[in-house]
Amino acid sequence: MSRVTLGACLVLGWLFLWGDFEVGPVLGGVVVVCLIFLVFPSSRRIRPHVVVHPAAVVALIAYFAGQLVVSNIRLTRELLRVHPRLCSRVVEVPMRTTVPSLLTMVTNLAALTPGTMVVGADEVAPSITVHVLMFGGSDDPGSAVAALHRLEELAVRAFGTDAAVAEFAGAGLTP
Repeated sequence: MSRVTLGACLVLGWLFLWGDFEVGPVLGGVVVVCLIFLVFPSSRRIRPHVVVHPAAVVALIAYFAGQLVVSNIRLTRELLRVHPRLCSRVVEVPMRTTVPSLLTMVTNLAALTPGTMVVGADEVAPSITVHVLMFGGSDDPGSAVAALHRLEELAVRAFGTDAAVAEFAGAGLTP
């Protein structure tokens, strides 16, 4: 969160405390926030730095929604079977990007998918460890790895900076 975003949130909180959204309380809130920033300096960047590629965001949302539907259907089908053929595996998936915010996004999206539970994440050697349900008795965790890599690729395309995309492409991958 940048200082501008944090300051705007603090001013908004100030206005809610006053219960008044007129010029006086707004200016008072701005002065208070500026004083707070002077007394407590921060190493946060001043302006927000968010990169959004709208077409790639749509692709990410479509892929994730499709994964949600498919995994819900597969999980429901297996749970309604007389003899379910579920097996579980813990899989460590090495990530190809080193951007912490993108790793966090992929981790959170993976955690929201039915049949997948994030067990751990490592930022130093970028990887996500997930507990996955394998359907139909399959012992191949390759599909879980491929799904997380696809999610990572779409996240880098949607929200990656030029440096993140270049890093991804430098690893021999095409975002």
